[in-house]
Amino acid sequence: MNTVVTNPPKYTFLKDNIFYFQKSIPVDLRDHYLCSRILFNLRTEFRRNAETSVKYFLSKLEAYWLSSRTSCQIIPASHLLAKYDVNQPKSITLAQILEC
Repeated sequence: MNTVVTNPPKYTFLKDNIFYFQKSIPVDLRDHYLCSRILFNLRTEFRRNAETSVKYFLSKLEAYWLSSRTSCQIIPASHLLAKYDVNQPKSITLAQILEC
């Protein structure tokens, strides 16, 4: 039974009665990709399955993009961050306290 989907879920389109995912890559993250959009076959002709797949993939994609954005940012006031040598104990001496 083929039903016509007049309004496919967001970030999808139909081709030969199969749902495909399509989303533009944000401009600030395009340097990490070879193209400007993500496009792939969801391998289903059922709207509900497509919606579930899109929600799952979007949550993973948005989490990855968030971590990419935050790991690449310059940390404000980074010159004030404590820098520890891994070979040194994590305790502080009285002389170090008095230097501040």
